[in-house]
Amino acid sequence: MLAQWIGVFVGRMHQYRVTITQLAQEMGVTREYLSMILNGHREPNGIEKRMNNALDNLIERQKAQ
Repeated sequence: MLAQWIGVFVGRMHQYRVTITQLAQEMGVTREYLSMILNGHREPNGIEKRMNNALDNLIERQKAQ
């Protein structure tokens, strides 16, 4: 079952046009692994905070351009 925060998170990705490839690179993981997390197949400890931090960093860089 998908965690509720994932839906909100994916919505933010779409809103700011952040791709899964960009997010994976920012996090230092593979696109495939990140996809497993977003699809609820993996739930590593602390992942919500780590993913939100990475997305926030990407959004801030986007705004600075």
